[in-house]
Parts: sequence; structure tokens; C-alpha cells
Amino acid sequence: MLKYVFRRILFLVPVILGVTFIVFTMLYLTPGDPAALILGTQASPDQVLLLRQEMGLDQPFIVQYATFLKNLILFQDIGRSYISNSPVLNEIIPAFFITMKLATNGCDFLHGHRDSRRHHLCN
Repeated sequence: MLKYVFRRILFLVPVILGVTFIVFTMLYLTPGDPAALILGTQASPDQVLLLRQEMGLDQPFIVQYATFLKNLILFQDIGRSYISNSPVLNEIIPAFFITMKLATNGCDFLHGHRDSRRHHLCN
């Protein structure tokens, strides 16, 4: 049993790396400039360039991804929101708990309320 759990945890590492790479790549390829979005239309090109440098957006893709992974692993920091400038984790956690409550309620509904104390994924 312990061997099985260890193997599952070991397989989790490449899955997490793959998901972060795919999401990071999708955001990187999204049209638009985050620095220009943050500063608005009234910002000068020099201001946008300065913010791009501060955010590391002037670096090559692989350097940006490596910095993201380093911050994720060492500091559990997944970045700051472009809109609110608050840590992204602070915005995800409240939504995560609401999502989990919705998922468990949906599972209970699908199972016809046979055992509403079961709060794991729909078996």
C-alpha cells in the first residue's frame, strides 16, 4: 500500500509540471501586453517598458517559466493578479472552497442523497 501511495505521488510531479507548462504557455501566447493592461491607455511607452522589465516580461519564455517554477517551489508564490495586483493564491482559495462545496453537493444530488455524509469525489 505504501509503495502504491509513493508511486502515485511520484507520478503527480510530471502531471503538475505539465499542467503548469500548458497554462503558462497559454497565458504567454494570449494576445495583449499585461504591462499595458495594468497601466492603461494613458501610459507612455517608457512606462510600459519599465513595468515589463520589473515584471520580467522582457525575458525569454523559458526564463519566465523557470522563474515562475522557482517562485512556486521555493516560496509557494504563483504570482500577482494583473487586475487587482493581489497575490493570485488569495483570489483562488475562496473560490476553491466554494467549488468544492458545489462539487460535493452535486455528488450528493447525483447519488440521490443516499449518504450525505460522504464528501469525497463521486464514486
